[in-house]
Amino acid sequence: MKNFSRTGKILFSYGAIQMFWGLVMLNVKLFEHTSETIKYIILITGIVFCIISNFFKEPKK
Repeated sequence: MKNFSRTGKILFSYGAIQMFWGLVMLNVKLFEHTSETIKYIILITGIVFCIISNFFKEPKK
């Protein structure tokens, strides 16, 4: 993660948190009344943020 710019680090961190939260919501009975669509949207946006963060790398010197 040392090659990421500041924006890349923020996007990657947010994406990882959102992916974790999406997986938790899909598997824990506490969220059984939450719409399945919302659970998958949270998971997919987390994956997308992690992918987008790869485009924000510091240029090589």
